[in-house]
Amino acid sequence: MNDMQQLVQQTKNIRLLFVEDDDAVRSVMLETLGIFFDDITARANGKEGLEAFKKGGFDLIITDLRMPVMDGAEMIEQIRRIDQDIPVIVISAHDEEYCESDKIHLEDELYLMKPFFVKDLVVILRNIVKEYYETE
Repeated sequence: MNDMQQLVQQTKNIRLLFVEDDDAVRSVMLETLGIFFDDITARANGKEGLEAFKKGGFDLIITDLRMPVMDGAEMIEQIRRIDQDIPVIVISAHDEEYCESDKIHLEDELYLMKPFFVKDLVVILRNIVKEYYETE
């Protein structure tokens, strides 16, 4: 079994909350994420994402930052009050400098710029999977 097959096998057990407001991006991302995850809950804004999170059972969050109703940064802040350990991957068209200038605190979050390469996501997922199985 090669590294990618092993990663796919390991990520299948991880419950993912995916939050993205753009329907087209969400659709494409769900197709890509479906390679890795069997259990994906998708929501269209931070408020919906936070409500889903409060119902429990997620192992990983992947979220956009700029969304209507409640943005990703506010959602992350609320989630961190409940669970400081859950891994969060932020995907955004805005660079980290922009986020810092907007006082978005993402020190503990993993960050991918849109558009990103799947290989960049794979690197992050390998680290998350390693930690996930170490704590299980």
